[in-house]
Amino acid sequence: MKVVIEFGIRGGRHVDNIILPTPKLADQLARGIAFTYGRDMQKVGEFLVGKDCPRQTWTSSTHFVSVTRLDGSQQGAASGKLWKTP
Repeated sequence: MKVVIEFGIRGGRHVDNIILPTPKLADQLARGIAFTYGRDMQKVGEFLVGKDCPRQTWTSSTHFVSVTRLDGSQQGAASGKLWKTP
């Protein structure tokens, strides 16, 4: 199952979406991205998505990371909501 990662600075830059072939690879990359934003990995949690959980997101006051499964359902872009500053 393919998944997409969206991440960026809230209210600022949004990096192009990255499509990966497996949820496990997406989880590893998303955790790494969140870690580069200076966050404690234990507080970030996992980004594993599946049948019962189509999207996992993490936000702070300045950054966001989202992993969404690409299964044909209309999830919409996570960045549309997460990009906005609180």
